[in-house]
Amino acid sequence: MIIDSKAAVVPPRYESRDLRTWMGDRIGKAAPDDLLAAWLLVSESSFVRAIHGHLDQHVARLRHEHSEILRRLEHDGTDGDGTSFTQQWRETSRAWAYFLETELRAARIRTDEARHVWSRLTEDFGVDPVSLYGGATPRSGSTAVVEEGPALFQAYERAERRLARRRTEYHDAIHELALAEDLRMTRVHKGEVVALADIDRMAHHEFERLAAVLMRRDGYRVERAGGGPGDLGADIVATDPDGRIVVIQCKHTRRQASVGSPELQRLNGTARPVHGAETVIALTNGSFSRPAIAFARNQHIHLMRRDELRRWASHGEPLDTILGRK
Repeated sequence: MIIDSKAAVVPPRYESRDLRTWMGDRIGKAAPDDLLAAWLLVSESSFVRAIHGHLDQHVARLRHEHSEILRRLEHDGTDGDGTSFTQQWRETSRAWAYFLETELRAARIRTDEARHVWSRLTEDFGVDPVSLYGGATPRSGSTAVVEEGPALFQAYERAERRLARRRTEYHDAIHELALAEDLRMTRVHKGEVVALADIDRMAHHEFERLAAVLMRRDGYRVERAGGGPGDLGADIVATDPDGRIVVIQCKHTRRQASVGSPELQRLNGTARPVHGAETVIALTNGSFSRPAIAFARNQHIHLMRRDELRRWASHGEPLDTILGRK
């Protein structure tokens, strides 16, 4: 057999003369079946090795992303002032970390399976590798081993698509949160916020005016601000940017007392039937009693307690964010 020295594949130049002689003799005596068997063995091994390499890279990417988000949660997750942005960032990032951890466990299992296939193929080949050069040798054993690879590769491809989709969703969610936080900080710097301690010292009519000012700040058109004898349970009537009517009843308390269900029942009796409200809100610098909470839940009334008021008035978060619309 003559091998062109300029061919794409040529035998290596072995330093040992005995090895060169032995290999040259074997190559010269190789029959087409022997060469095909060797080529198949190398190709199958390359296929499994490629799958193993893809899975190794997949695990490395998952491990890096998982470590990075845990580091950020440890460093950034303990900071902040308890704003909605901080809380939502933590929740979103923890969900992303949990997803990565779950995917990493599954990927490690697939990598171990691929390593096992590679080991069986390269060490055992399913048959005696020397017998591959002994003529027509059955290859059912090694073939069965190789055919375990495509399922692993398909699982890897599905995992990569799933990872890419979830990564995009996570980044989009963080981007939206960052935009909202930027708006909030702009409002803080412009002085469009009020400390909760100052709110506690307000009179009831001042509390109502504050709610109207905050609604205008958030892009609502206030049709009526300030309650009275003829308010029919609505201290503020406004429309959102989409033209939907919003009714707010304000309940200011000096001692952070709880608001009971009778006030909500009156609000519920007029907000939708009389004012045509699509969104009904009860706002207080205190809290709500258990009966009031149960009534509001059944009647779809948004309760804005002290914590929500802090986010809206003191932290500068938009009303739509507080209501869960954005």
